[in-house]
Amino acid sequence: MRRTNTGMFRLSKYFGVYWLIVIVLILGARTSLDAKVTASSTSISFANQPAGSSSTPMSVVLSNSNGSRPVTITSVTSSVPQFSAPGTLLNVVIGSGQSVTIPVVFTPTATQTYAGKLVISFATGPALNISLAGTGVAAVPVQNAPGTLSFDQASLDFANVNVGASASKPLTATNKGQTAINVRNVITSGAGFNVSGISAGQILAPGQSAALNVTFAPAGAGSISGSVTITSDAANPSASVPLTGTGVSVTNTHTVTLNWNAPVSNVVGYNAYSSATAGGPYTRLTTTPILGTGYVDSTVVSGRTYFYVVTSIASDNTESVYSTEVAARVP
Repeated sequence: MRRTNTGMFRLSKYFGVYWLIVIVLILGARTSLDAKVTASSTSISFANQPAGSSSTPMSVVLSNSNGSRPVTITSVTSSVPQFSAPGTLLNVVIGSGQSVTIPVVFTPTATQTYAGKLVISFATGPALNISLAGTGVAAVPVQNAPGTLSFDQASLDFANVNVGASASKPLTATNKGQTAINVRNVITSGAGFNVSGISAGQILAPGQSAALNVTFAPAGAGSISGSVTITSDAANPSASVPLTGTGVSVTNTHTVTLNWNAPVSNVVGYNAYSSATAGGPYTRLTTTPILGTGYVDSTVVSGRTYFYVVTSIASDNTESVYSTEVAARVP
């Protein structure tokens, strides 16, 4: 019995040691399988950030670098509301050997220094704490873009214009900046060119336009070059548009023939008058009274309307009142 008891005792003793070793081995194996999450940094420091604005995100990377078990993020919170982690990271699983990036944004609400921490909790294992720091500074006032004067056309070409006639073209000047423009001067160069619609001292608010009218009235034949220039306090203090045109001499092939009835009274001659406006004032066409009852006006220009009257000269050299006015349109 002693032997047996002793043998049994020894066997049970050995069995106890055996089970102890098995338990230790199992616990050790389980410990080696537990996940371990590490952070790429234990602190984040933001540069000075204007109060009321948000910084560029700075990131911390979480890695499951040890073991074969995945780990689940259960919460990401900040101890200070000025720091935040945008996006939804709840229940995100970090697999074995994988990583997750958490962006952190700093939005100061006042000009002061802020300090806090980002707490990242997991379904198992301890939470990670990331220290956070940043300083809010006064916002820099936004500078409006200076006014810029812009034309809707790069150049104006009037082509051929008859000498003595005129042609016009529109031109728009616009303030493309964010501050007002004060017009200082409006200059035209080149014989026969002129501009209206804008003048010195005029103010163009941001986005405002001025409708200009550029005319070309050549006094002689030939090609003419010029420009219209507006000087101002804009970012481009002198803005110009080149102008070109050609004066063309035209042989006048148009005439207007006037005929009238002779009065019964004693008349020694007649004078013919014309005007570009109905009702006058009239310009005398005859240098001396003519004896006949007709006159040919060869000074007319194509495309215009003329208004004519006639007077009679008595023997005592007195001149009558104007006759009834007649109009003639030159094609």
